[in-house]
Amino acid sequence: LIDLTDLLLLVVNLDIPSLVNTNRMFDSLRRLGYDEEKVMLISNRHINKNEFMLDEFEQITKKSVGWKIPNHKYGACLNAMNRGEPLATNAERSKLNQSINKLAKSIDENLHKMF
Repeated sequence: LIDLTDLLLLVVNLDIPSLVNTNRMFDSLRRLGYDEEKVMLISNRHINKNEFMLDEFEQITKKSVGWKIPNHKYGACLNAMNRGEPLATNAERSKLNQSINKLAKSIDENLHKMF
């Protein structure tokens, strides 16, 4: 599947276990000969107060975080997941839903520019 994708979204939390696993993922991709430029790091449940960890994460992985999904309305997100409903049903105007929609639009626009 990695061969067929134009962009690989790697969603991570900014914590030590995720950092270790992200480095392992990049090591595996390198070993298998994949272009790291097709990987976009996304910070999940991002908290602006945690910018120190963001800087550390980027420095250690040598990869910029391309998008930050805010840690907002987590209860609504969890509720939507448990009910199998779109987030927009429970929290349409939340920062979380807006960020995910903007991410999708950004990816769509950038992929159209590539082709």
